[in-house]
Amino acid sequence: MSSFGHFSNEGSEFVFTTPRTPRPMLNYLWNPLLLSGVNQLGGGTGAYGDRAAAYIDPEGKGRAVIIKNGNRYFYLHDEETGACWNPGWFPSRTELDEYSCVHGLGYSRLSGALNGIEAEARVFINGEDPVEIWTVTLSNQSDRARKMKLFSFVEFSLTGYKIYSNYYSNLFAEFDSDHQLLMAYNTTQDRTHGWFNGFIACSEPVSGYDSSRKAFVGTYGNLQCPDAVAAGGCTGSLASNEDMVGVLENGVTLQPGESRSFHILIGATDTRERACGVAEKLFAPGRIEADFAELLASRERMKETIRIETPDGKVNTLVNNWIKQQVQLCAEAGRDTGKGFRDQLQDAWAIASFNPELAKEKILETLRYQYRDGRCVRGWLPLDTHIYSDGPVWIAPTVNAYLKETGDYGFLDIVVPYLDEGEATVWEHMLTAARYSSEDLGERNLVLAHDGDWNDSLNGIGVGGKGESVWTSIALYFALNHTAEMASFVRKDEAVAEEMKERAVRIKEAVNDKGWDGEWYLAGYNDAGDRVGTHTEEEGSIYLNSQTWALMSGVAEGERVAQCLKAVDERLDSPYGPLTLSPTYTHYRPEIGRLTGFVGGIWENGAPYCHGGTFKIVSDCCLGRGNEAYRTMLKIMPDSESNPSDYSGCEPYALTNMYFGPDNPRAGQTMFAWVTGTAGWIFRSATQYMLGFHPGYTSFRLEPVIPAHWEECRIRRSFRGDVYDIRIVNPKGVQSGVAGIRLNGKEVEGNVIPVQGDGAVHQIEVVLG
Repeated sequence: MSSFGHFSNEGSEFVFTTPRTPRPMLNYLWNPLLLSGVNQLGGGTGAYGDRAAAYIDPEGKGRAVIIKNGNRYFYLHDEETGACWNPGWFPSRTELDEYSCVHGLGYSRLSGALNGIEAEARVFINGEDPVEIWTVTLSNQSDRARKMKLFSFVEFSLTGYKIYSNYYSNLFAEFDSDHQLLMAYNTTQDRTHGWFNGFIACSEPVSGYDSSRKAFVGTYGNLQCPDAVAAGGCTGSLASNEDMVGVLENGVTLQPGESRSFHILIGATDTRERACGVAEKLFAPGRIEADFAELLASRERMKETIRIETPDGKVNTLVNNWIKQQVQLCAEAGRDTGKGFRDQLQDAWAIASFNPELAKEKILETLRYQYRDGRCVRGWLPLDTHIYSDGPVWIAPTVNAYLKETGDYGFLDIVVPYLDEGEATVWEHMLTAARYSSEDLGERNLVLAHDGDWNDSLNGIGVGGKGESVWTSIALYFALNHTAEMASFVRKDEAVAEEMKERAVRIKEAVNDKGWDGEWYLAGYNDAGDRVGTHTEEEGSIYLNSQTWALMSGVAEGERVAQCLKAVDERLDSPYGPLTLSPTYTHYRPEIGRLTGFVGGIWENGAPYCHGGTFKIVSDCCLGRGNEAYRTMLKIMPDSESNPSDYSGCEPYALTNMYFGPDNPRAGQTMFAWVTGTAGWIFRSATQYMLGFHPGYTSFRLEPVIPAHWEECRIRRSFRGDVYDIRIVNPKGVQSGVAGIRLNGKEVEGNVIPVQGDGAVHQIEVVLG
């Protein structure tokens, strides 16, 4: 386990006890207007991301990068000794007497002490303003008066648009003495909207400022100790056509035992007037603490919607706290490449259980990027019009999950425009998707691959218009069954239900006829008609997704179930999770895709791609394999006993999208965390499949699948206005199988519980056996 910190506050905080971690450990803060990353050093990037920018700039990200290279720090200068230091240790790297950093759900708090002076810097983002809200508190713990200088520093980027003219031509700065606010402007005509301006403001009168990087850092200086800090004061520079920073200097004399606090805002704006208005509002007495209290309250509400209690404290900590936070980040902010069609729907699928309003919003937003004929774009912000075959298949299961969670059947009648022309109800969008995909078939009656499937890098098999995806065909079967279920129960349209069932039968037959390779399912066929993911190939002979989805969807039946399981267990297992494929490709094959050209053991080329690994957890649960599901989950979870964060580099509180595979020199290490579909699937794996709460239209089914050594576990869950406190006991040490259920002390028949609908807390005991 990690040596650099530990969880506290019932798992909702992670405390770093040293700044020296394997890589910078990020916490994300965001609202609809701003996304910021803060690491254990205090650095990290910040970007304006107004949703309206998507319509102003449909082909761009719509994001304005405010902070350059993560350079946002607080410097302290001791006027008595001349010492220069940071409360987060970096970039001065002055050794501190004390250090800690707390990452919480939506906030972070840095604390450092040197020679009797303690500096604490807390940051959060409220629900509506495009600013980081910092509160820096200096405390004198010595026995004499101390004179200190605080330098609040940010380096501005102000980029994110396509640069045609010289970047520096329109850069300049102003200082507003009435508001103690420094503005950095980028007024280039290349901008796609007006929010490429940054500002920094202080709640207290400042004793100096700088906006020229050259003036503050020095021509030959560096950020370890900028020249102005070393000299003990800013120069008052106003930048013009040069690299810009925002620095506010505050001088303070502290008596023994005295503390002083400074509120610092760092953010984006379109005008100086708006920035000043935000500063006036937030610097009003009590406003910042009220906003922080609301942030904490919102996270408490999030935590209480679903809570689990298992013998594994790490699983409890992540599922109850951090994974929910991570799923919400992915849903609201997207990925580093923008917002993906499949990604947003999978995030909504998970969020439906603890934030249904956000799930509803995300589904409606995503459907705007479907074409009238049923095709879907790969993503937006920026708009990516590549046609991946899997886009349409995610709509039905996500919408069905939302309906079962909420009972909001009128949702199907909401009208949403298509991307190209016309509009339709949500239900019609779904039917269009189902019919398009089940008719977009190749010569083997499998779904055409086009630019790829869930595996983005399998992008060579169908570019000629003939290649077919076995995995998408399996996922289509899954989606058609969801559509049929909604048609029958919600729409009361048996004709459509039968149509969808017939389409499902046909695609299932095609998969089992042409998609089976003898011992496992193929990945697909390329344009030349060659099999991909076949036993006759020396490289890439088996792909994970086709096996796991065949198992969870019911496409695989009879002996093929055991054969798929055997293939996955024996050929795709690794110390870090299931491999996407095996053996690793060692040379580029354009007829398959870019993944074959990747270095072995990265991304989809023989790595444990964690998002795909979560599909295995679900398929294991569908087959009652609680031990295997749990074993895989532990491999995917960060900071495991077998792969601690000291080695992997993964934040102990955030899921990663990939560990390097066994064929890579960096096997078991990670590149980044947070932005991954792994979070949504792990959350559903734990709460729905392992703890066994399966929502229905008028009821819920209890079907836990747990490791045999768990003697007892619990899940407390809100559902349709009621709260269900469910205790699962396992006296016989089994992995699955419900022997009996008691609802409020009374035995019930079967494992399906009707919605009680009285708004009360209901006690349920599930006995496995």
